[in-house]
Amino acid sequence: MLRTDAFDLLLLDLGLPRKGGLQVLQALRARQQALPVLIITARMRFPTGLQDWMPAADDYLVKPFDLDELAARIRALLAPQIRPPRARRSSTSGSG
Repeated sequence: MLRTDAFDLLLLDLGLPRKGGLQVLQALRARQQALPVLIITARMRFPTGLQDWMPAADDYLVKPFDLDELAARIRALLAPQIRPPRARRSSTSGSG
């Protein structure tokens, strides 16, 4: 699905049942997709090797988390995408 569809953000649980969240993240970054990734996990400590992949994620939350905190982090990750471009000031001079 990530290969064919366009998404604004990936909310990725590391405890996926079939393919681990870390494998999904590795595959996503191997394709050099710039999709923002917010990892959610129930693990208080990351297994050996996972800390090496944390820079590949844009942010993470440990379960349980407050939904307002989740919403705030999603907004922060999406902010660069939804900011309107700055209006260019015209530099024309002269009298009209």
